Amino acid sequence: MPRRWIHLAALFAITLPLLGGCAADTKNAMRVAASTDSAKGIHQEQSVRGVSPLVDKHWVQDPRNYYETQNVVINKAVSVPILEYHEAKYVPGDIATLKPGQFLSEIEWLHRHNFHTINFGQLYAAMYHGYKLPPRPIILTFDDGYESVYFNVYPLLKKYHDQAALFVIAGYTHEKPNRKKEFPNLTIPELREMQASGLVDVEDHTMTHPDLRTLSESKAQYEIHGSAQVLEKIVNHPMLFFCYPDGGYTQETISLVRKAGYLLAVTQNGGYANWRQGPWTLHRISVLDFTTLQDFAKKLSPSLS
Repeated sequence: MPRRWIHLAALFAITLPLLGGCAADTKNAMRVAASTDSAKGIHQEQSVRGVSPLVDKHWVQDPRNYYETQNVVINKAVSVPILEYHEAKYVPGDIATLKPGQFLSEIEWLHRHNFHTINFGQLYAAMYHGYKLPPRPIILTFDDGYESVYFNVYPLLKKYHDQAALFVIAGYTHEKPNRKKEFPNLTIPELREMQASGLVDVEDHTMTHPDLRTLSESKAQYEIHGSAQVLEKIVNHPMLFFCYPDGGYTQETISLVRKAGYLLAVTQNGGYANWRQGPWTLHRISVLDFTTLQDFAKKLSPSLS
């Protein structure tokens, strides 16, 4: 049975019916996080929230940290690029990787053009609760939970003080590294360290990365709910944001994600994310090994106009 923090129950009870259907029973719309003492070093507070105190100091990405209104007020003007990355090292022949220096060049380009990385809590609050986003907002996402993110991306996030979201496959998490694999996965200590930095948010990408469109309802529920329970024990915050494996979904899948209490979900449909897509089918912009810096700039040109 999916669970959510009790102090978020009102959030779902108010928001979900207004965003596309009746919410699940309140008991089925909460997950209880184990503890909050592992979240440290929230130096992110002033950079994302000015001088106002965070409602939840242990989880910077908590949407409530950015609410300006408790009632749902849809902001139809919000349009934000969500970049979709996967493996952060180069593997010739695999387009879902990054060439040496590619991510650094893209981060530097974003800074030269005054983009500001935000988290999904900020995006949700901007879309539905009156939060004002910084100029040229952008979200960086990394799917699957590859260990290369820890070595190749995390140091740059710290250097430039940027935020990112990791959509992690819960069933692939483990305590010790296994670097004999072609694509090693992040370890539990690495996930906890990055989450505690305040720069990285670990979110849900199912238990085993199946094509949800092909599963029975019970198996799909296991993938959606079971993974959240595993990840919540690792990073000690509720899973509120979801990523469909390979971008695949049906109306039935969307319904399961909505009823599970996720506030937003992302796909592989190309383009900027906006309210017209609905909260559970937000678009993203893929970045692959053949994406040149010129291509990268073109993908983000709407933000420059």
